[in-house]
This record gives sequence, structure tokens and C-alpha cells, in this order.
Amino acid sequence: MHAAGIKKKIWKNFSPAEVFGFFCSSFLVKEDDRSLSLAVMELPDRYKQVVLLYYFQGMTQRETAAALGLSPAAVLRRLRSAEALLKEALTGGEEA
Repeated sequence: MHAAGIKKKIWKNFSPAEVFGFFCSSFLVKEDDRSLSLAVMELPDRYKQVVLLYYFQGMTQRETAAALGLSPAAVLRRLRSAEALLKEALTGGEEA
């Protein structure tokens, strides 16, 4: 079985809270990363899931979709929404 297949099977066995807990415990939190880590933790679960799997686990859009039972388009929409929420949380809505 290839790595993507293993990832899909593993993540389907865990609740969103368990997946989030795993990633939070594995963060290497440097001072620069602390704000981002906290902002990610504050995201609604539907956005937090895709951010953690896509950005932190390194899954592709298709792998993330399969792991969460979503379409790739839904993953993309959630990533865009999460990015907008993170930008707002980190910059207060100001352009960086």
C-alpha cells in the first residue's frame, strides 16, 4: 500500500479533536510560530481539519478530501476560508 493509502486509513479512524490534539502536541512552537499555532487552534473544526492535514501533515488536496470524506473542491473552499480567517486573526485585517 502506498503512503497516501496509509494516511487515508489512519485519519479516518480518528475524530477531528483527536487529529487536532495530535498535531498540537507535535508542533515545534517557536516564538514566531506561537501566534500562528494559536490562531489555527481557534479556527472552527471544519477549517482546522483541512489546515492541519494539508499544511501540517503535507497531504495533497485529494488526500485531504479523501481523509475527510469531502470533495477536492470543498477542501479548496475550506482552505481559502481558513486562510482568510487566519489573516484576519494575525493581522487584524490589515494588509501585510
